[in-house]
Amino acid sequence: MGNKDHTSKFVIVAAIYFAVILIFALFIRDWLAAQTIAVVLTGVVLIWYTIETQLLRKESQKQTEIQIRPFVIVELKNRKFYLKNLGHGPALNVKIRPVQVSSEESIIIKFGETVPTINPGETIELKVEGFHHGNPTGDFFTAHLNPEYANRNLSIFIDYQNIDLVQYTTRERVSPKKWEIVEYNN
Repeated sequence: MGNKDHTSKFVIVAAIYFAVILIFALFIRDWLAAQTIAVVLTGVVLIWYTIETQLLRKESQKQTEIQIRPFVIVELKNRKFYLKNLGHGPALNVKIRPVQVSSEESIIIKFGETVPTINPGETIELKVEGFHHGNPTGDFFTAHLNPEYANRNLSIFIDYQNIDLVQYTTRERVSPKKWEIVEYNN
């Protein structure tokens, strides 16, 4: 809600409030009743103002969260994998979950260690290694994460936190001829 809308509502409510008080002052001779009505109206206005203030506070919190929110993705360039923070705030404790290529063959791809911080706009090269039945295979199976060679849909989950330690997850999907961001949540 814009500042102008808020000001307009306030002016309208204040005008109605004072008009009602003026009408009671001019036409009602029972001052106890007039005072009671004035107190009730004051209470109604106070409740309305409290609700408006709460809505403004929530909007302010949302804007603050957007300013400190990281948005981390995995990119593939020249057969190398990178973490990139596209968000406005630093990403903390960035970890990519292992990608299971085949449960029958016990093939997984791991993305190195947890990265402590990635600043906004920063890109970090990743160490990526495939494993077959628990044995390292180097980058042999990482071709499954290249849309040019992929033969199935695989998801990459990136977990990280903002500076308030709020948890976020980005999910990307690699499929034949396609790499896309499919989910982002906290």
